[in-house]
Amino acid sequence: MEFWGVCMTNSGSDIAYEGLWQAAYKEKKTNELQILPKTFYSDMISYINSLKDDEETREVKSNAFKLLEDLFDRRKQKILIYIAHNKPLPQPIIEAEQDFYDTVLNIYKSKNLDHGIMPKVVNEETLSVVKDIPEIMLPSGTKIGPLKKGDRVPVSDAEDIEFLKSASICAPE
Repeated sequence: MEFWGVCMTNSGSDIAYEGLWQAAYKEKKTNELQILPKTFYSDMISYINSLKDDEETREVKSNAFKLLEDLFDRRKQKILIYIAHNKPLPQPIIEAEQDFYDTVLNIYKSKNLDHGIMPKVVNEETLSVVKDIPEIMLPSGTKIGPLKKGDRVPVSDAEDIEFLKSASICAPE
């Protein structure tokens, strides 16, 4: 399987250093979160740990860890920007990143920084996708998708929530 130049072996457990480099490079060149396989981080850790710890590969191993850490930090920063702009994450997303998004978003929404000046915003609801869908436009004008069955989608507009539920695209978690 090849994904964005991320080369996997037949077993699917090894990802080449070149693939990591390409993923980190593409993530750095855009403001949008790039789509990565859901097992990307665990696959990369397995790949790096599988490298021999000898003089020949020590530098490759060190560089791979630095690339992975840089990629992870860059993606965390982008997730924070998505939260600040009340934007849903692109799907599919790595589960740990979705959990980070949900946790920070809940903290962000629970803090009242406006001291009661601003009216309350409709609560966001995380919905579970019940069938695969392409990118669609919601009644609010927000685009979501493509989504796969089982993905989680945070939606804050009441009309969008109702549309997704009534069209049997999503269900409450």
